[in-house]
Amino acid sequence: MTHIKITFNQLTMNKRPLIFILVIVGIIFLVLLKDYTKGNGKNSATTISDKESNYYLTSPWVLERVDWFFIPLPEKWNVNNKEIEKGKAKYAEISKEVKMYDLKLKNFDLVCMYLDAKEGIYENWDLDKSATSMANQILYNLKCKDISLTKLPPLDNRTEVNYSAISNCSPSNYKARIRGIRSDSHVLFVCAFFIDSDPNLETIAEKILGGIENKYPDVANVKN
Repeated sequence: MTHIKITFNQLTMNKRPLIFILVIVGIIFLVLLKDYTKGNGKNSATTISDKESNYYLTSPWVLERVDWFFIPLPEKWNVNNKEIEKGKAKYAEISKEVKMYDLKLKNFDLVCMYLDAKEGIYENWDLDKSATSMANQILYNLKCKDISLTKLPPLDNRTEVNYSAISNCSPSNYKARIRGIRSDSHVLFVCAFFIDSDPNLETIAEKILGGIENKYPDVANVKN
């Protein structure tokens, strides 16, 4: 594993096309995360399910589909049409289609964003910059400090990234796990954030992110 720390200055020192992509995508996704975590941070009583985490270690899961990406989940998630409408003009600048989803369990939150990016955008998409920006913003919104990110395998892949983030928060420390995948113009980000005092929650996050399947190569083979 490669251990890295990301600062906001590092995220802005790049060529103009990449800055444009990062800024636009960052604004869209980070506004979503800011609104999502606002008022729904530590010790929030508003949950989809009040089940304890150990329930999900043996319970039946559901399989959600986002275009040709498939994601295993402990519960069904919600479509976030409100945020899509709020950012409609911004999304139109970079994508032909956008979808957002969220899931909230006890001490565990998940957000998902899918974009069918326009030509000229997806070719230069930097998954690392998007993923690290998301992790920093999520934990910052939860009043966390000393955020540290670790890049997980694959370490050198422009079409897939995995990150684990830890932080210093009070009264409960939070962790985040993020996976980003791009298949041509189709871009998917799934991010889970949860308290680190419950090891079951990290197991659940790993099962979700590790279980994501990209079926676009199969679809392309059928078309050919």
